[in-house]
Parts: sequence; structure tokens; C-alpha cells
Amino acid sequence: MQKTLAAFALAIALGASAASAASFNCAKARSYSEKLICSDPQLSAADDDLARVYDAAKEKTGNSKQFRRFVEENWKRREQCADPACVRSWYQSSRAAYERIAGGAALPREAAAKKAPPCFVKGLKRCVTYRFKDAPGLQLNYSDGRRFKVSMYFDRTVEVAYYIDENNRRIGIPADFRPMFSEKDMADQTNGREDYALGQYDFDGDGADEIVLAGRTWAPDGMNGLAVTVYRIRDGKTWSFGASDISGDPAARIGANKVFIPRNFRGFVHEWTFYRDAFQYEETN
Repeated sequence: MQKTLAAFALAIALGASAASAASFNCAKARSYSEKLICSDPQLSAADDDLARVYDAAKEKTGNSKQFRRFVEENWKRREQCADPACVRSWYQSSRAAYERIAGGAALPREAAAKKAPPCFVKGLKRCVTYRFKDAPGLQLNYSDGRRFKVSMYFDRTVEVAYYIDENNRRIGIPADFRPMFSEKDMADQTNGREDYALGQYDFDGDGADEIVLAGRTWAPDGMNGLAVTVYRIRDGKTWSFGASDISGDPAARIGANKVFIPRNFRGFVHEWTFYRDAFQYEETN
């Protein structure tokens, strides 16, 4: 099997011509994504399909320097993938991007300059974030005695997060972001302005950090939301909570065994305290 895009896109990004860009042999695939593409018929077909859309975008732009930069940065994002869901999402988002470019849409002025939003959950030991409109998901390098990668991808109806343990088992994390949406927002989610975060923190004091997943959204009526899911690795127990009545930018703070979400209104704060193996809620001011 000969696959074109992985080696081809990078070669083009670095200035090689189509004629001189050799397709790679699957027997010599090196990266995780290359090996996965070669072993998965659906991804192999997606790779061939993307090559055609890429060619159209390249022709439309005249293979400009800006286009080559975009291709290189986009290819790097795929090479950072460590699971099939990430690679599939990359093909979907890349195809849409190249279709827009082929149709005459302007290239991003700084493809490599997009920055992740700041961590909106203060107090986490580690925190990585992404903006829904800019990326399909993110990964956290969990490190607390054990080391593994935690992945999260946007989907409100099915599993959105998981980690790969030391035995290469894929273990799902049932994150729930619904608490950040009001009933009206759940019925009409049209603004698409959402941030997501992954981190770790030891709430129960057992010496091993729990995985923390969080999301925030801005609603058209100004009542914004934030949701938190805490996942304990040793027994798979999960707690999810949040608020959809926040004025201004939603943010949270973690301290000791507590999670605070300010309403930004007259000093009111939503507060959850981890006590007796559960998060107990109260509103304070």
C-alpha cells in the first residue's frame, strides 16, 4: 500500500514539488498516525480523499508560502495524535479546511499563531486547554507516579474523554458538560463559543491526583456556564457539576478539597466541597 499525504504534505510544506514528493511505503511507516492509516481501511480512504482536496487547495493558492506554512502546521497536529479518534477528527477538520481554501476562502494569516485559551480552572496542578472552534480536542500528559495520556474530544452525546493506561487499555471517562447549559441553551446551541480544559488535582487526599475535565460556554442571553467533571482513576468514580447562571467570563478555582465557581453577581459563589466521598454543594456570598 502506498500512502501519499503524510509524506507528501510535509514535503510540499518544506518546498518540494509534487513530482519529487515520494509517497511512503506502509512497511516503513514510523509515526503512530502513519501506522494507523496503513492498518485502517477507512482512514486509508480518508487519506486518499484528503489528497485530492489538498491538490485543489494547492492549485487555488498557487502553493504560496502562506499555504505551505498552513500545511506544515496542520500536518504537525496530526503527528501529535496518539489515538484513532484524534486522527479521524484531524481528517474531518483538514478536509473542511482544504475545501474552504479550494473554494476561495482566505487562508488564516497566522496558522501557527493560534493560542490556546488561558486555563480557566485556577489551582490545577496541570492544565491544558483548547477552544472548540479552533481544534478538535486535546491531550494531557498525566503524571503523578503513573504516566499516561488523557484525551478529550468534543461530543455532548457520547464518551468525550478517555485515557490509555500502562497496559495499552483504552478506559473511558464519562464526562458530562450538560450542567454548563441552561435548558434554553441545550435546545438551541448556536453560538459555538466554548472552551475546554484538562487537568489533575488530588481532591480526596489519597496521594493520587484525580483527572479534572472542564468546559465553559457563553450564552446569547449573557447567562454563561461552566461545568466540571472529576474522575478518580483507582475506582473509576466520577462526579459532575456546574452552573449556567454566570455573568461575564466563566471561571473556576480549586483549593484544598473545594471547587468554587463565582457567579460574578453581588459576590455569590457556587461552592462544592469534597466530603465523605462526594461533592457537597452550597451557594455562598
